[in-house]
Amino acid sequence: MKHSELLKKLSVKTGLTQEQTQEFVKEFINIIKEKIKKEDSVHITGFWSFSGKKVKERKAKNPKTKETVIVKAHIKPNFSFTDTFKKKINEK
Repeated sequence: MKHSELLKKLSVKTGLTQEQTQEFVKEFINIIKEKIKKEDSVHITGFWSFSGKKVKERKAKNPKTKETVIVKAHIKPNFSFTDTFKKKINEK
């Protein structure tokens, strides 16, 4: 499903206009980004969780050139579905 299709379906289900739905989705994603940047997490019970973890600066090798490079410290985002959700999608 493409982003535009998702927005249309959400718009129909919620009764919001597509513009309102798009704004809602945009802000929802922005909140998740902000939380991850702060190394915080966002949990939707029975569905999924997002979190962010700071990774320290480290040395690594470029596989093509074998040159040593520095990988800067950064926030690594993590996403996982809950066990409840995994079980529900596999029910018959």
